[in-house]
Amino acid sequence: MKRKILFFILAAVITASAFAQGTGKINRPVTDKITVSGNLIVARGSPALVSGDVTYLIGGLRRLFGFVDGLKEGAEVSIEGVAMSSQKEDKTKLLIPSKLTLGGKTYEMAPMPEKFRNKNPGERGQRNRQHGHYL
Repeated sequence: MKRKILFFILAAVITASAFAQGTGKINRPVTDKITVSGNLIVARGSPALVSGDVTYLIGGLRRLFGFVDGLKEGAEVSIEGVAMSSQKEDKTKLLIPSKLTLGGKTYEMAPMPEKFRNKNPGERGQRNRQHGHYL
């Protein structure tokens, strides 16, 4: 009798753990196209802008430091792009820039290369057979 009860408990635990894995799909955050102006600051180790009570972490801007004159902490900039809200924090958003205006000069920002985009975040760690590396 003890063996049967132990077997059913073990089967229930294995079944529950298999279904607890989920589908691997993550809900995409809501995106808005906006323009934010202000002085560049550093927040969480990334370039950022503060507008009102929202901090916009600017993705992809680090690659321009050293190449664009005057692009540094404290510089007055205007950035147009897509803002992605965080599911955990209402006061912080990720801003993916498409245009940067600094000192009256506008820079078009190239989109992130296809190979660096995370198309399906649920498949992290899957082996990419075509290129022979992990995603």
